[in-house]
Formats: sequence, C-alpha cells, structure tokens
Amino acid sequence: MNSGKWSFRPKWVTSLLALGGLLILVALGNWQLDRAHQKQVLFDQYQERGKLPAINLNSWITRETNAVVWRRARVRGRYHKRLQILLDNQMHKGRFGYDVFTPMKISGFGEWLLVNRGWVPASEYRSVLPVIKTPADEVTVTGVIKHPLFSGIMLSENYVERLPGGVLRTQSINLPRLEKETGMTFLPFIVRLDSASPTGFVRQWPPAGSGKEKNLGYAFQWFMMAAVLVFIYLYLNIKRTKS
Repeated sequence: MNSGKWSFRPKWVTSLLALGGLLILVALGNWQLDRAHQKQVLFDQYQERGKLPAINLNSWITRETNAVVWRRARVRGRYHKRLQILLDNQMHKGRFGYDVFTPMKISGFGEWLLVNRGWVPASEYRSVLPVIKTPADEVTVTGVIKHPLFSGIMLSENYVERLPGGVLRTQSINLPRLEKETGMTFLPFIVRLDSASPTGFVRQWPPAGSGKEKNLGYAFQWFMMAAVLVFIYLYLNIKRTKS
C-alpha cells in the first residue's frame, strides 16, 4: 500500500507474530478484568451477608454451603483434645507460619466442625512445632462461615504429614482427605474465628474479595503493552518512500 510519500509493507511473518502477541496481551488484560469483577461480586456478597443475623449452629445445621457462606455464625461445643491441623506456608507480616484448624464437636448435634483459630509463627526448623493451647471445657465462639481452603502448593501426593502430639500438617484444607486421615466426618464448611472471639491466635483477616485494585492495575499494564506492541509494529513497517 502506498500513500503519498509513505508505504506500509509488513512481512507476513512479522504481522502474524504481532497479531499473536496482541491477542495474548489483550486476553491477559481481559482475564485480569474478569478476576477484578469476580472479586467485586465476592466482596458485595461478603458485605451483604455480613449484615444478616448470625446463624446459631447449635440449633440449625445445613449442608448447603453456598447458602450460608460469609454468614456470621455462633457455635457452642468442645474442641478435640489432641488433634490440631496446621495449614502450612501461611504468611503474616513477612513471616512464615501456620493457620491452626481445630475440630470442634457441636453441642446438641455431635457434628464435627473445623474451626480456623488463626495464625501462629513457625520455627526455622521444620521439626519444631508451635505450642497450641486448646481449652478442654465447652466454649462458645463466633466467626464467619467459609468454603474449605482447597488450595495451596502440593509438595507431594502424601501432603498430610502425621506429626507427634496428634498434629497433622497439610498444604491445603481438603475435607475428604482429612476425613480419611482422621476417621471423622466434618461439616462441608469451616468457621473462621472473629478477631474478638476467644480461643484463637493472630486473626487479621482481609475482607473477602479485597484486592481488586491489583487486578485492575495488572489489566492496565497488559493493555499498555498491547498498545506499545501496535506502535512498534506500525513504526517498523511504515516507511518513507524515495522520491
């Protein structure tokens, strides 16, 4: 194509590579926008359900997790005397540690509920475990209902380690696997202790769905890279013709 003193004659290989790169960059930007949208929907649900009355798990238990997730809950029961489940590789203020999950038997039902009691620091030696104090008496706690944390990096297929003192160390909270390891049957959701509820550890929980600004920033970066790619492609292939 010739227009006055300028010509545009890109090679087909260059055009194909530029088009492929452009499609990838735009797709990555749209993916980040979708992630931001998902977080916004989650945050809205978290805010809306947080305003509803707390569910008393001693008088009403459901297995429809999606209907109660992010609802506040109150429960009375007894923690397991020995069993502690440590979720590995949890960060707090730049330090590695564990989230402590303790099974609680709900009074009046006898169901087992997995309670996230918060974060504890880890020793620099893997063999040294944190000291976890658990009350033996019946307690009443409040928290937020959540989906199990089926996530994390699997270091091996046998990712549940049996450690001394009735401690299990795992890379993710996989309830079916934990039921197999413990012989217990858990409710299909967990309760994350409120920061003011007793029997817990460090609990500085971020709001559900927070952090969408980071995804929007990533999306902007991908779209800017796409724009730069188009500029470079045009700059290299639009040339002044000789008179």
